[in-house]
Amino acid sequence: MTTTTALPRPYVASGALKEYEAFAALVESIGEPPMTVGLFYAAGQAKWEAGEATESLRLAQRVVDLAGGDATMGDFVIGSPLAWAITLKGAAGMFLGRPGWRGDLEEGIALARSVDAAAWPFVQLYKYAAAVENGAVLPDARDMAETAESLEVAQRSGNNTAVAYATLNRAITLLHNDFEDPSAGLELMATGREMLVGEQLTVALRRLSDIELARERARSGDLSGAIDLAATVLAEQFDTGEMIFRGPATTVLVEALLSRGSGVDIVNAQRAIDALAAVPTEPGFVPHELALRRLRALLARAQGDEPGYRRFVERFAAGAREAGFEGYVAQADAMA
Repeated sequence: MTTTTALPRPYVASGALKEYEAFAALVESIGEPPMTVGLFYAAGQAKWEAGEATESLRLAQRVVDLAGGDATMGDFVIGSPLAWAITLKGAAGMFLGRPGWRGDLEEGIALARSVDAAAWPFVQLYKYAAAVENGAVLPDARDMAETAESLEVAQRSGNNTAVAYATLNRAITLLHNDFEDPSAGLELMATGREMLVGEQLTVALRRLSDIELARERARSGDLSGAIDLAATVLAEQFDTGEMIFRGPATTVLVEALLSRGSGVDIVNAQRAIDALAAVPTEPGFVPHELALRRLRALLARAQGDEPGYRRFVERFAAGAREAGFEGYVAQADAMA
């Protein structure tokens, strides 16, 4: 019997982000720049994961200003707070479609590489996890070489956390490139997921690996398995308020539903799109807007609305080019 796919409940923010705001204010009030530089990571990261890009950008810029070019100031939590802050500026700017976001990503990654072997794969996550998954970066040959080298360096370091992050970065570049066999990426993704769980690392990255696994289930013809896994990831994201991979999870769910294509599946695809559209975001939050334009195009085609399909594809392509989202630009070109 065909059933209606369970979709996420609307997210109601808890007091967690307010607590991070109070924490940041308390740290700032101490008046010790190394302390502020070292501890702002928690607040900045929390704001970014919750989709509050403008505030995370402000906190990152504060770290950059206080560090004054000192790459190791406040390095008692992460290897290079300055490298992290510069990279976060790029990631937050990417979410807002601001000019220069790609340059900040690259600058922060390069700085981390020069400072600390463990810091390098960590800051790479903003590019190879967040940016690639959200259609902003399309891995090229240089990215393939960089993630391979980063994994080798991490393995030599003996730092399990660095190895887990580097494994994930490498897996994503393999899965999302257009010129190498992605099959090796699936094995690495599974390995990386096990390491994330074993090291008790960020749950957001575990969800990212599940999104990729759901996408592969769909590719291999297990549409029901893909739908179930993607819906589970989305439910967790709505419950926790995590925003960075909500667009990709919705994308995998909608694509699988449309591929299965029953009447109920079409209805559920519309519901999933509407649920993402209803998520409160600050003005100019690019990842959701671009994902929605693409998914509405796919839905229009599934409903036999070719003029609607072309209209949404045109809007999708224009938005992707304006934001500099090269992965989405490539997808728009293929759809057109």
